[in-house]
Amino acid sequence: MAKRNHQFVRFVKKHLAQHSMKLIIGRGKRVNCNGCRCEGYFDEGRGIIRIAGKDPAFLQTLLHEYCHFLQYLKQLKVYKQSDSAGLIVDNWFQGKNYNKKTIKNAFFRVRAMERDCEKRAVKLIDRFNLD
Repeated sequence: MAKRNHQFVRFVKKHLAQHSMKLIIGRGKRVNCNGCRCEGYFDEGRGIIRIAGKDPAFLQTLLHEYCHFLQYLKQLKVYKQSDSAGLIVDNWFQGKNYNKKTIKNAFFRVRAMERDCEKRAVKLIDRFNLD
């Protein structure tokens, strides 16, 4: 990993620590997340970003999850609204039935939050000159 990428990881750790949160880097290609496996996640309730250290997309995943942390920190409306919408989407995937308008609105809110997150990530890529 390039020096500037290591600097970004240190920056993230320091910023999280300023808010009593931490970065946990797992030893495998996936981490456990609520009964499933994924590359990484941000958990505001537990105050962590957990990332799979051996995943080839480690830096991209860290960047994305860090941007969710920034959304949380700024208490963005798009982020706060996606919380209940995400629960609806998860429940829908588990088989719970919702009316068409409810599920469509939930997907719209989650998509809007993820779009905002990716736009923030692009700005950070430029700011830190990341790979």
